[in-house]
This record gives sequence, structure tokens and C-alpha cells, in this order.
Amino acid sequence: MFVIRPGQMDELTARNTYQFQQRILAHLKQEHFEIVGAISDEKLQEIVCVACDLARKAQFQTEGEVARFVEVYVLSGAKLGIGPKDQGALRILRDPRHLSDWPNSRPCVLEAWRLTYESRS
Repeated sequence: MFVIRPGQMDELTARNTYQFQQRILAHLKQEHFEIVGAISDEKLQEIVCVACDLARKAQFQTEGEVARFVEVYVLSGAKLGIGPKDQGALRILRDPRHLSDWPNSRPCVLEAWRLTYESRS
């Protein structure tokens, strides 16, 4: 019988999280270089870690959901949150109609976030 000890599971989880974050970083650099190109790798890694934590707190569960949240978080200038004023954007991020058409749905999410963000100011 194959048994995974708790320490091994912790190491596996940490490694998978790191690999996932590296894929997100590569995507951001490829798709949004004009926005993230001036940010150091260390700072961008930090931003991605914060965004991943926020995504988990907002109960995004799949890699695709978390990746979309992180992308919008970065595109919003790290201002997207998970509070009541961010619910419009979060609702769109969770909407199955936008999941299959993500790159084309990105402007809808950013606009919903922008409208609620500007109403806070």
C-alpha cells in the first residue's frame, strides 16, 4: 500500500503551488508585457502570491478560476479585492458563461470592477 505522510503532502502542495504561480507569471509576461514588463520578477511574484491568497479567500477553487482572478487583479493595478464593492467583478469571474470565453470576457470583468471601484472614490 502506498502511503503519503503529512510532510510529503505539504511538500507536494508547496511544489504544485509554486509551479502554478510560475505558469501564471509566464502568462502575464506573455499576454500583458506592456503592463508587467516594468515590474521586477520578485515584485510580480509577490503580487501573484497575494492575488492567489485573495482568490482562495473568495472561494475560487479551480486553477482556471484562480488564474482569471490573478489576471484581473494584476490588470486592475492590484486594487481588485474581495469586499462588497468588488462583488460585481467577482460575480462575472464566477459566471460559467464567461469561463469558456475567458479572453473575450476579460473586458467585461474589468469594466464591472472599474465602475464599482470608481463609485468608491
